[in-house]
Amino acid sequence: MADIKRILRKRRWTGRELGILELTNMCELYRQGLEGVARPKPIVEPDRFQKMLDSIRGTEAGREYNGYLAIYEWLRLHNYIAIAHEQQAQLQILSMHNDLSNATIAETLFTYIDELPLIVTLKQYCDMRDEAREKELAGKEANLFQLVDIAVTFLARQLTEHPEKRGNPLRALRKKLMAAPITSRMILGEYADVPEDLTQWEVISDTGLLEFYGTGIYTLTGEPEEREAIAQVKDFLAQFPEAAAAVVEDIRKKGLIPESFGEGLPASELWLEPLISLRDLYERDIYGMRDFIDADTTLFDGNKRALFNGIAIVRSSDLLESSRIDKQGYYKPPQLTDGVKPLSLEAYFPDDEAGRKRRSDRAKDWEALASSYSLILGFNTALELIARIFDVPEVKIFRINIEALQSDITEVNELRRGLEMILTDTHAGDYFLKEKKLDVLREVFPPFDVSGIQIPEGNVAAAEDLMKDFRAFRGAGEDELRALLFYAGTNQAGAGKEEAHGR
Repeated sequence: MADIKRILRKRRWTGRELGILELTNMCELYRQGLEGVARPKPIVEPDRFQKMLDSIRGTEAGREYNGYLAIYEWLRLHNYIAIAHEQQAQLQILSMHNDLSNATIAETLFTYIDELPLIVTLKQYCDMRDEAREKELAGKEANLFQLVDIAVTFLARQLTEHPEKRGNPLRALRKKLMAAPITSRMILGEYADVPEDLTQWEVISDTGLLEFYGTGIYTLTGEPEEREAIAQVKDFLAQFPEAAAAVVEDIRKKGLIPESFGEGLPASELWLEPLISLRDLYERDIYGMRDFIDADTTLFDGNKRALFNGIAIVRSSDLLESSRIDKQGYYKPPQLTDGVKPLSLEAYFPDDEAGRKRRSDRAKDWEALASSYSLILGFNTALELIARIFDVPEVKIFRINIEALQSDITEVNELRRGLEMILTDTHAGDYFLKEKKLDVLREVFPPFDVSGIQIPEGNVAAAEDLMKDFRAFRGAGEDELRALLFYAGTNQAGAGKEEAHGR
């Protein structure tokens, strides 16, 4: 306060000097208040300051002092506004942090559960397999197209696992099929991910016929589907004539092709006629159908926990009946997820009115945070200009700690990024549900980029020019200053005038 001491030693003062003294005194009292001083002491006592004011003469001196007085009033009002916006920003950040923390806890729990094995009792496991098997077999019949696919898949696998075993109709054809390229446009033309050097053996042994000729998988009715299926049969016969003949002959030897189909390869239309039920194929174990149907990949198809995490069989201890096993003898999992679902990202699904309202409320919170951050940035910038232009460095005491807000926002962004990693880096659970949650995260909780809220240099220069003759602190000039600095970093430039006036 070297300049202040010089001013106090003088006997006559300019309006600028008394204005500096007025503002510095205001800042000193504010500083002492922040430090908890019980009885703040002014730089100059009110009575003496009044005598100093009475001593100034001339219009210019009065104009200068009144300009500093306008800054005094501007600071007093806008400091309250900036503090209110700081508190609002802190509340918005805290609210977002809490929502993201709760969602992280919920999604961590969901992920943990998704990565557990399927937990069942032995009775439950057997019942589930019986039910799934019945669902696979009940009322289903295989046509010749299906039988050939089943046979080819089984025989190719047998040939790979037991290459020396005799009686396999594909054994004599294997080398030829491995060297024969796929030329079918139906296969190469309709599947973008099919390599051009795909061989006939790769189709037979790796993917199966119905990967490409899927329409014939079920017994068909109806002209459009039937025409498409017959076209696929014809394409198959043209592409795999020797393999088709060998496998059909093997099927005929098993008594599965009626005499009415004739000798050799049956006509394309006959390939869609039902020949045998899947239950008969299973019970007679034709072409490994029993192992295929009883495989977990068949019976637990769609159950990712069973297929990818395994199946855990639980039983009661020798001491007591487990409270987790119900009267039916089935495992009764604890209901862990019901209580946390309202905390998860599912709460923001736009499927109901409550979810839509939460999304709307959160959008308003993001907008409010952006407005508050922008106003605080503008207020701090205005203080820097006032301190330099009017030679009152002490006004920086009113500066809002925007760095603390930036740190808190960074923490929220990191929390959001961690939640996104939970949803993207774990492969268990419902893929489509996770994608829906990711959409919520991206739409409702986008990263808050503080670097995107900046005051253009041209605005700062214009604000500095506006301040030089105190126009920035009176009437329309006050509105113009606010438009230049307070909301320049958002799409609300010029907004908030009424609020800043306390109206």
